[in-house]
Amino acid sequence: MSTAAVPVPTFFGALKNVWSGIKLRTAKFAGYNAATPTATTKRSNFSGTNPWGTVAQIQRVAMQWNAEDVAKNSPIAAAYLNSRMNYCSSHMRYIPNTGDRVLDREISELLHGYDGHGGVFASMGMECSMQDAFARIADIETPVRGDAGLIFWRDENDKLRLIEFSADQLGEIYMYVTPRATGLCTNADGRLEECSGTEYVYISGRYFRGADCVAYKIYQRTNAFYGNPVIYPASDVLYFRDPGSFRGVRGVTKFANALQHMQKGEQLFQIGMDAALRQAKTAMIVMNNSGGPRELSYTTQTDSDGRVTYQERLPDGPLTEYFYNGDSANFVSPDSPGSELIQGVETSDERVSLALGFPYAFLISATKVGGAPSRLEIEKANKELMRIKTMIHLPRLRRIVDVVLWDLARQGLIPQDDKITRGRWQLPISPTVDAFYSCEENIKMARAGGEAMQDIIAETNRDWEDVMLKSEQWALRTKLAVHNVNKQLAEQGLIPTVPPVTPANDADIAQISDNPQQAAAADSIAQGKPTTITDSNTTKHDNTGTASA
Repeated sequence: MSTAAVPVPTFFGALKNVWSGIKLRTAKFAGYNAATPTATTKRSNFSGTNPWGTVAQIQRVAMQWNAEDVAKNSPIAAAYLNSRMNYCSSHMRYIPNTGDRVLDREISELLHGYDGHGGVFASMGMECSMQDAFARIADIETPVRGDAGLIFWRDENDKLRLIEFSADQLGEIYMYVTPRATGLCTNADGRLEECSGTEYVYISGRYFRGADCVAYKIYQRTNAFYGNPVIYPASDVLYFRDPGSFRGVRGVTKFANALQHMQKGEQLFQIGMDAALRQAKTAMIVMNNSGGPRELSYTTQTDSDGRVTYQERLPDGPLTEYFYNGDSANFVSPDSPGSELIQGVETSDERVSLALGFPYAFLISATKVGGAPSRLEIEKANKELMRIKTMIHLPRLRRIVDVVLWDLARQGLIPQDDKITRGRWQLPISPTVDAFYSCEENIKMARAGGEAMQDIIAETNRDWEDVMLKSEQWALRTKLAVHNVNKQLAEQGLIPTVPPVTPANDADIAQISDNPQQAAAADSIAQGKPTTITDSNTTKHDNTGTASA
């Protein structure tokens, strides 16, 4: 048997093989799924960009502009932003819990006013309330532009205010600036400015000392012009960014994965509607030997390809189109947008919902799902809403109220005590498919001992101690009201017969039970009668301790 000839490698051929091997192994190490080309998968010919490079900076800014465009023109983007505002930042209220009820009431009135719509928070923003400024930054600017923030600022009356800024104002917007070491000094006006030194590192609009951000460079925006940057210390800035952003790179819109589906879906829908509009306006298409109607009763329209269409407009009537192609007339029935186009739009909307983290049934429509799937979809939406509230809203609301409370203590309006910051924010309750179903489920869980009342109250974003306090106040006020009414009746020589009013108890809960014997027993307890629960195969007992067959 002869031995196969061994090829003699050349020097350049060996270098080519080594370089191909290095590229292949690097691609596999990076997890690139096209590292090994197949019959259906070709090697990519696109080059990546450094996330801190100028090209990436321009890409991020372009995405921000596209996201702003869809936020203003896409119904799905509007639905997403409105859902965030409705369930995350509307009806926000701070509930103090210092342990002193009088102090709690004073703090609540200072923050929210006597009617709940005044106080410090009512005018803390720029021509708006603190809640308005917070909602815009947390639920509009942050998802649309990737990040945003609020600046604590004092006006000429020493009043604490909030200035809003968006991602395009933080750092250089049009180009990437190489990270550089610098120093920060305070000038004669009390503002921070760069100076000689290397203790800080400037990266993308922020000054870092180690892993901590110590200052922010924020530009003023006038139309499309950015200038007059001001360096604010980190203690004066409340920075917003979704922790789910890609690898912590700032300025990446939440709509990044959904932009193309939003734009194409909207274009597809508009094309279908335009076609339906054209068909609705066109009564028939007439084809004759002359290719046109009577003179003086038509107009001509020249398309981009040079084709001339004659259009006849009947007085207050539909449009008739003429073409050169034999003698015939076809009536047009409006059949657009068709089922295929609607299905394509809905598929695009579903992909948008996936990209935004909100289920289709919650964000758009639940008509496609049944009872159990709809509850699953709402549960998914609840998880995303809770993530937004607990990871974006509540930590920053906590800092706002701490700053405001200590500022009130500095003014002498409340005592300077650590307990003044004890309390919690009450945010909007989570959505539910069936409120009665959820209430019934809570009652069953409380009876079975599977859930505490504190947990049930927390599901509605309320504080259980606040609920207990209000229950005590209600019981006290009703008792006093009944006592005063009966006293007035007795003074007028009448029999005091007004019954006491009591809050709901276990017996009241049992009244809505599906067990009639349990409801009857609860009614007997309420009337102070012996209880008897009978069954054909059991022994009956009463509350005297005796038993009979």
